[in-house]
Amino acid sequence: MQALFTSDQEMIADTASRMAKGGLARARALLNGASPEGSPDGQLIEGWSALGVPEAQGGSAGMVEAALLVQALGEAGEPGGFLTHFQSVHALAGAGLADRLLGSGARATLVDEHGVGAARKSALVVERTGTRWRLREAAGWEAVRSVDPARLAGRVTPGSVIAEGEDRGHGLERVQVLLAAEACGVGRGAIRIAAAYATTREQFGKPIGVYQAISHRLAHATADLEAAWSLTLHAAWALEGAPELAVKAARMAKAAAGTAAIYACEACVQTHGGMGITREADPHLYLKRAFAIDAAWGRAAALNREIGSALLSS
Repeated sequence: MQALFTSDQEMIADTASRMAKGGLARARALLNGASPEGSPDGQLIEGWSALGVPEAQGGSAGMVEAALLVQALGEAGEPGGFLTHFQSVHALAGAGLADRLLGSGARATLVDEHGVGAARKSALVVERTGTRWRLREAAGWEAVRSVDPARLAGRVTPGSVIAEGEDRGHGLERVQVLLAAEACGVGRGAIRIAAAYATTREQFGKPIGVYQAISHRLAHATADLEAAWSLTLHAAWALEGAPELAVKAARMAKAAAGTAAIYACEACVQTHGGMGITREADPHLYLKRAFAIDAAWGRAAALNREIGSALLSS
């Protein structure tokens, strides 16, 4: 595995960060029932949906590049529908069907076993039944309450099946790696605003960041995120460079990233003190996103049990 990012990989992360600038403002607009302005969804879906998909299915670059893209969007707090569309593409890539979605020009939403997806109304949905992925039309949508109200969720009424196939290409693991990358980004975004607050808010004539109760907590959160990000990059690499390691690596990354993101976001809330738990402050936007990511496609606790059982039986 390459230990340093290439210039192209750094460009992808930098471009995504610039495109997603203002993500928290868009998240707050959705929270308040308003229409967000300046969403990069259209550009992302048109220009980046194939990133990390195997070339045989119309893709380009690799999963490390895809993880860098998603991490940058998570750090910006971007609430748009690109991420669930991107997950849909990679889920279908596991069944060799990504080209069916990439060539359609339509947006898709990845739904869970209850038929719920984190996106606004979409023409197509991707679902998993057993070990098979299915692309189908959406006959209808019903809004549902989400732990993350800044990312709208809905329950789909299934329509006709367009394509389906067995997951022989680690589609589930691809989705878990993308979620892990987003979680790492969300945690980094929370630490960023916490650090900014800690250097400007003063108590007893000093910035609160000089006190160990603040600095040690943020340092601990940062260390956990770095470890989770390393696991995520390793899992992204393994999907293409060492497929025999992909299942365990993806589970470890998703579990570590979910736990680290929640801890980082809780540290952000605590750093902001009393105002940190209010609707007007931004920390809860990151915290709710972290909870939603951890709950999707394998909670950290369940994945850790699965990993532990596999290690004990090997």
